[in-house]
Amino acid sequence: DSAIYSKIGSEFASFLLGTVGSASMNSDVSLAYRSSDWTFYAQDDFKVTPRLTVNYGLRYDLHIPLSEKYDRISSFVPDLPNPGAGNRPGALGFLGNGAGRVGRRSWLDTDYKGFGPRVGAAFKMSDKTVFRGGFGVVYGRLEVNTFDPIQSTGSGSVTTSYPAIDPVTQYVFLLDDGFPPVNVRPPVLDPTLLNNQGISAFTPESGRLPRIYNWNFTIQREITKDLTVEAAYVGNRGTRLIAGYLKNLNQNDFSVLSMGDKLLEQINGPADAERLGIPYPYPGFTGSVAQALRPYPQYQGIFDPQATVGESNYNALQLRATQRLWHGLDYLVSYTLSKNITTVDDAFGWGGFGVLGAVDTKRLSLERGLAVDTTFTNSRGDRTHNLVASFGYELPFENLVESKAARHVVGGWRIAGILQYSSGAALPLSPYGWPNNLGSVIFNNEGRLDIVPGQPIRNQVDNPWPGVSFMLNPGAFTDPKPYTLGNAARTYGDLRSFPWFQEDVSMTKQIKLTEGKRLELRVDAFNLLNRSIFNDPNTYVPDTPRIQGGRAVGYGSFWGRKNIERQMQASLRFIF
Repeated sequence: DSAIYSKIGSEFASFLLGTVGSASMNSDVSLAYRSSDWTFYAQDDFKVTPRLTVNYGLRYDLHIPLSEKYDRISSFVPDLPNPGAGNRPGALGFLGNGAGRVGRRSWLDTDYKGFGPRVGAAFKMSDKTVFRGGFGVVYGRLEVNTFDPIQSTGSGSVTTSYPAIDPVTQYVFLLDDGFPPVNVRPPVLDPTLLNNQGISAFTPESGRLPRIYNWNFTIQREITKDLTVEAAYVGNRGTRLIAGYLKNLNQNDFSVLSMGDKLLEQINGPADAERLGIPYPYPGFTGSVAQALRPYPQYQGIFDPQATVGESNYNALQLRATQRLWHGLDYLVSYTLSKNITTVDDAFGWGGFGVLGAVDTKRLSLERGLAVDTTFTNSRGDRTHNLVASFGYELPFENLVESKAARHVVGGWRIAGILQYSSGAALPLSPYGWPNNLGSVIFNNEGRLDIVPGQPIRNQVDNPWPGVSFMLNPGAFTDPKPYTLGNAARTYGDLRSFPWFQEDVSMTKQIKLTEGKRLELRVDAFNLLNRSIFNDPNTYVPDTPRIQGGRAVGYGSFWGRKNIERQMQASLRFIF
């Protein structure tokens, strides 16, 4: 009654009086997770000829999937009747044996097929040339993100919501009196507890171990006794990778888009459903036509956080030159030309910035894209070119003077450094939001734009500067037509962060005091040339580029730096 509630008065006054307007309490639970890993392997080397050696082996991985000591993990079960939805299939299930339980200790099936063969060979083509190659199959673990509570509703925790506000006293209870006692304690094996909400589904097939195939071929050549060069092709293919947000059991089929605006009309009873030509899902259902058409209209999102449906593909040319100490100089130079394509950017499968979910859970090939650096640093993601050089050089000044005193001054100096140069990491078109409202009719977890033919993705910026430059062209993308899926990809080769250039150098001076005792003076310079690696450009296309407060903001803009400024340190060490 609005006349009554208009008399409530000041919210702050209610706070001072300790009058509670609404409250809920979730029963405390500390889950006792259980899982185990067993690994067995055998390996042998066989020298076929003096020039050819073969090594081979077999590894077996057995992972006993996650369970809970007292069976307090609940899950969506697709074929379990739901009493709160007219016994439609799809309800909350509970581990364990006995009434109201599903008769198993873990939701995931155990994968007994974790056989990982591997074979390698080394062939001495000549006294200075060696060919090596290998192939192997390895398995990953089913990592569980236990930092976020695993669903335990009903079997381990129950939320108590207190009655609505009393229209006479204008509060539920007083804080001075404490929370009223909770009469309902787990387990409450009610399959309807999460009806009309989101729910997690731990599907049995998600117990399959992630599988990675690795292969490489290398030719190594000795140029001199101290200098070797090598060229290698390295590849791997990942299958069954953890990609939880890619598996949505409650997404509508894209064929419903032909219904257009009818999908948004409301159904409040059987008469509305009949008028709209839609089967009425179950007694008591209310919601949109799109909700009624979902596989399980009694729920919102249904995601499997352990779904092993991700994949990856990595191919690289690797070149390396190694110089052992020669006239005071040693160095290692390596160059990698690579491409890393994946459907899941994060090691734990939680998606990261690149993949927040599938555009179409039935067509996961649409999620294939360049691997995105979810750490926003320089450690991951697809970087086409990567050059790293490390070196050390003992300065030869000592040999240029004859005076013993002068040798003490100019001798014992060494310079060393690590130089790194790589192209920018792949960035995703920001998936936040649905540009044509598919999220409310398909209930997918990511949107896509349309690509505009002939438009460059990057702007030509000669001197990029934070808060001034717009690196990306908003005209390259546009909203798709209503009720259609955009044709833009998740990533593009031109959509990248800034290249990474860094030089770290050190200078040391050894001062010999006596036999076995010496001083070492060392100066280190990190980011010697004080390069600025700017933060990644904004890739959210709907954020219109503009000047705001004298600063460039919106799509394509960037601000700040991700690396540290030049830092120097000096140290003196006594070695004995």
